[in-house]
Amino acid sequence: MRLLPNFRLVLALALLVGVYSADGQLDHCRCSARDEARTALHCSGDDALAKLTECGKMLLPEDAVHAAIIYNATFEARPSFHALPCFSVLQLSDWSFASRLEHLAVLECRFKKLQLEGATNLTSLSLASNELRLVDSAWLHPLKSLRCLDLSGNRLNRLPDNLTRHLTHLNLSRNEFLGLDAGWFGPSPFLVHLNLSHNRLESLGPGNISVLWDSYLPALQVLDLSWNKLTSLCGSCFAAQPRLSKLWLEHNRLEALPSEAFVRNSQLVAVYLAGCGRSLPTHSMTGTARRCTSLRRPVLCRQVEGTRGLRSLMSLNLGWNQLSSLPPHVLKLLGERSNDSLRLGHNPWLCDCNTVNFAVWLQHNKARSLHPHAPSNGGVRDIEDIRCSDLSSSRLAGQAIYTLLKSDLCPQPTNWTNGLLDAVNGIMAFLILAILTKLLRDYWRQKRSGKLPKFFGFV
Repeated sequence: MRLLPNFRLVLALALLVGVYSADGQLDHCRCSARDEARTALHCSGDDALAKLTECGKMLLPEDAVHAAIIYNATFEARPSFHALPCFSVLQLSDWSFASRLEHLAVLECRFKKLQLEGATNLTSLSLASNELRLVDSAWLHPLKSLRCLDLSGNRLNRLPDNLTRHLTHLNLSRNEFLGLDAGWFGPSPFLVHLNLSHNRLESLGPGNISVLWDSYLPALQVLDLSWNKLTSLCGSCFAAQPRLSKLWLEHNRLEALPSEAFVRNSQLVAVYLAGCGRSLPTHSMTGTARRCTSLRRPVLCRQVEGTRGLRSLMSLNLGWNQLSSLPPHVLKLLGERSNDSLRLGHNPWLCDCNTVNFAVWLQHNKARSLHPHAPSNGGVRDIEDIRCSDLSSSRLAGQAIYTLLKSDLCPQPTNWTNGLLDAVNGIMAFLILAILTKLLRDYWRQKRSGKLPKFFGFV
């Protein structure tokens, strides 16, 4: 998942060397040597543990098995007439190489209990996609060296206490969390990557994810909250994470992004807000937000302004929202970061006379990106996807905004209209001249005769 460690992908690429046999069929148990000193074991199927144990017995004592992956195995009790033993428990103590294991992945399996005693050197463990409803702290207690834990793709809604005390990476994506309890984390001075995407989180306010604004995660650098049900952020949600550098908030239901949300996150370089935004009531908008009435979803203006204090920000994604226009002060704010990676595509942009400044701004960005010394990742990255929506006139719908001229967006009046306006201007000029002449004549007569002039009289 982006920068967060996807152990399934890492182990699949790094450990599954020689998984397929010469005829292209899956080899259900393969001891594959990556080099003379390191060996990776991969087994799949219902008898995976038996095969893995046999592989271990065939290894010479000097062989070093550093990684193992078990895929699609069932660890349930078998009838006595089966030749294979019962593997309702995944037990590492039966493996002669358990103490040398550094990486273990148990994927899409069905087991009742884990006994990981002896795996004292295990640093990464993946229990992804096992339909787990509960993680027992006893499973992880023997793993004193564990640093990376992947629990993604399960059915978890709670965790054991103090789970992350020694972890640096934790993947909780694609579970059923409604909130987080501070007791699950406890003091976690080493946790730098936390993935909470694809859950059911609804708020970062008090009473829900209190762990985020307390001092439990001071070292956190990467946080993924995408694909949840968040409707708001509190002003101090990330104040206790001064090292936060990348934040995903994509595809939530955000109704506000307070301007003070990131005041203490000076190292934040990337914020992803794609697919966010809902209608925001006018009475809930104050200050600068009231200047954003040109937006179909005014919250997006606040999302941009909420990043004003982020001097280190290098990436901002506002694509797939409901932006229809951007006021000049927001364009100026975005223009101040010429080296940023900015995405504004796939929004329902309304093209009319008010879009001229936006089109000129995009044209400048396009020209700047073509400069020989322009940064390769700077400016508007998806400028071709910033197009006029169907809300615009039919002749403009679907056209890239940066290609449009002022005459396209705001056509000038036709010739007969110009003639009519010229006639009106001529009449107004004649009337003004007549009034001035009358005033001067009345003033001259009053000076000579001392009589007040008649208002309608020219004689």
